[in-house]
Amino acid sequence: MYDYHRSSTSSMRILVISLLVVVLLSLLLIRLDDGRGGAPGDALVVYCAAGLRLPVAEAAARFEKELGIPVRLEHGSSGELEGKILLEKESGTNRSDIYIPADQSFVERATAKGLLRESIPLARFHLVLAVKKGNPSGIEGIDDLLDGSARYLLCDEKAGAGKRTQQALEGDGTWARLMAGAKAVKPRVTEVASDVAISSAVDCAIVWMTTAQQFGLDTVEIPQLTAAGSTIIAAVTDHCRRPTEALRLARYLSAPERGQPIFANHGFQPVDGDHWQERPRLTFFSGGVNREAVEETIDLFSAREGCEIKTLFAGCGALVQTIEAGQNPDAFLTCDVSYMEKVAGLFGEASDVSSTDMLILVSSENRRNIANFEDLARTDVTLAIADPEKTALGDLTRRLFVEAGVWDVVGPRVLTAPSAHELFLMMAAGEQKLDAVVVYRANCNNIGDHLAMIPIAHPSALAFQNIAIGNSSKHPNLTRRLIDALLSKESQERFAARGFAWRARQE
Repeated sequence: MYDYHRSSTSSMRILVISLLVVVLLSLLLIRLDDGRGGAPGDALVVYCAAGLRLPVAEAAARFEKELGIPVRLEHGSSGELEGKILLEKESGTNRSDIYIPADQSFVERATAKGLLRESIPLARFHLVLAVKKGNPSGIEGIDDLLDGSARYLLCDEKAGAGKRTQQALEGDGTWARLMAGAKAVKPRVTEVASDVAISSAVDCAIVWMTTAQQFGLDTVEIPQLTAAGSTIIAAVTDHCRRPTEALRLARYLSAPERGQPIFANHGFQPVDGDHWQERPRLTFFSGGVNREAVEETIDLFSAREGCEIKTLFAGCGALVQTIEAGQNPDAFLTCDVSYMEKVAGLFGEASDVSSTDMLILVSSENRRNIANFEDLARTDVTLAIADPEKTALGDLTRRLFVEAGVWDVVGPRVLTAPSAHELFLMMAAGEQKLDAVVVYRANCNNIGDHLAMIPIAHPSALAFQNIAIGNSSKHPNLTRRLIDALLSKESQERFAARGFAWRARQE
């Protein structure tokens, strides 16, 4: 008799084995993928200048081992790699994730072209005149190249070393003379250094200090070249497929506990990188008036960076008290600049953000016929303002009355609320038969038909918002990028939609 059960069991085993083979092959293909497709399992693709290959490769390998995110480096001259990024964007291939050229000018140029987004400094280095071990030709400086007594190579302008050499020496015509007398001009700094090390036909070349060390060459310091130092920057491409992981890698490379020691071991000078956290945590203090204008920007930023941002929105008086008590945030966005002045020693230089004017809010009936700020001092008007001790709005309102010389009359009978929001609630509820409250225009986006706004014609009826980074922040570079996001064109539109005037300087 034919064993149907056995046949069914065998078929099932074959099916299971076949499925396992398919799954394993799929995983292998993902692992071997060349990075063009953007699948979750493929590698981050880093375009790295040839002269930076060793430290970046070593740090990237540690990143991959520690976090399990594969990284693949592709090398070339800075200019060649920039050209590849441009072609990718134009063709929509979306292949590269991070660009690390040998000179910051390439980042500036590519950013201006719309090819790059965030930029994170990694290290610094400078140019030297590299000579063979022991300097057998006795080369002492640039004059030995110009008078024909030394045979030398140069990098062309597509390489970071060549571009920086040109910038340092073209002012007095030295660059043109060097180009005319060079034995050869090559596109990669590693090629130039290698030739000096192994070729008997070449005596020296202008290369990065670190490249000379990598090839075992001695160096001659040239004042013009030493001054022409450069900052190495990791920049996320505009078409990056996985920006959160790319930013995490860039932060890793710049962190003093991770990438910085590796760069130092290869002869690079350190930068002030943020302390390493896989998912950094920032604390953001802001005056309550700014809340609706900044929340979307903060949410988008934290999602892209892969960080957590703890926010505290309150009156600026209360925030200043919290800061003075020792709770220092990474960033402080004020309701008014006067509150930044109170804690200026705890923060870096502040950036202007926006402004909003103050106005009077009355019921649509306006039963007291209030027409201007002076009417608020009348004894038949019941007025409420924000708490002058805890809020910028209340403090500014009190100053208006003081300047008008009527605070002694108004102060004893005015009602107070902890925030502008509470003032709205008091008006809406008709609490104690309120006639008027003083608020910011930025508070009045959704007041409805039952309330009416009356402008305050006074130059002091204006609050200016600014923002600064806390001196004690462990993540000042990340915080700087958050501030950049809050000062962006997209953020400007969000502020304008909520009644603010824009004050930030446009780059």
